[in-house]
Amino acid sequence: MDFYVKNLELDNKKIKLSIWNLFTQEGFKLIYPYYFKGAWGALYIFDDANQFPFKSLDEWLPIVKKEVGNELKGFTFIMVKNITKSSGRETISFQEGLKIAKLKGLDDYFECNFKTGENVDNTIKELTRIFIKRVLFYNR
Repeated sequence: MDFYVKNLELDNKKIKLSIWNLFTQEGFKLIYPYYFKGAWGALYIFDDANQFPFKSLDEWLPIVKKEVGNELKGFTFIMVKNITKSSGRETISFQEGLKIAKLKGLDDYFECNFKTGENVDNTIKELTRIFIKRVLFYNR
């Protein structure tokens, strides 16, 4: 498990994000409940070299929804494709990713490259805008 802190300025406000990488490995499923309580949202990040990127999403999503429970109204689910181009081919196009995210009931879809940094800052800012908008809307 990894923990990251990201400080950013968004719309002239300083924001500190706490990001927990819980992985989707079997051994980590037991601790999920402790990390979802009080969270604003969840990101499902998959690597474009993965031939079956949505198998773990189909397992992960019901667990998250169960653990979030009554807080589900303001909770944001977002799918992010990590573009590695290591396989020489894309598993899905941007439009396909967006369509799949909507079909699975997720709130949005983004693409970036965590290794090169391409579109990472923009993606994090857009994700943060979505989280804040949802939290403010459902907690008025």
